[in-house]
Amino acid sequence: ILLVNQPFLFSVRDFSIQDTNLPRVLAILQRLHPETLRKLDISDVNYGSWRIGVVGDAEQVMEQMVETPQWTSLNYVHLIHTPINIPLHNFVYFIEFEIAVQSVTIQDILRLKNVDTFGEAEVQKMQSNDTNRIQF
Repeated sequence: ILLVNQPFLFSVRDFSIQDTNLPRVLAILQRLHPETLRKLDISDVNYGSWRIGVVGDAEQVMEQMVETPQWTSLNYVHLIHTPINIPLHNFVYFIEFEIAVQSVTIQDILRLKNVDTFGEAEVQKMQSNDTNRIQF
């Protein structure tokens, strides 16, 4: 709460947060200076509970997050423990990322591989209690 209420942006290179409240994560992310932020690690300590205690829909908040200048300035993102439901084209800014998704297509993967800055990705496709890892 103290971070969000500051009148200035914080300059950090790597930022890691363990929080299950996605609107709070978005509010904090928006207080970080996009010109210095390069790495974001969001760990869900309750493994799959982003919707618990969240006002609104987690996907709606993620859609807002990927439109921030902080998101588009990142080189590396790690969002593994909770599957996200946003298109993979929101990850074209990154050199490397690790995410968990509900679905992924070959077209999504090929589109990412054709981006000049793309380096490496690990995508976990999660359905029910099943997890499949795709590295490319």
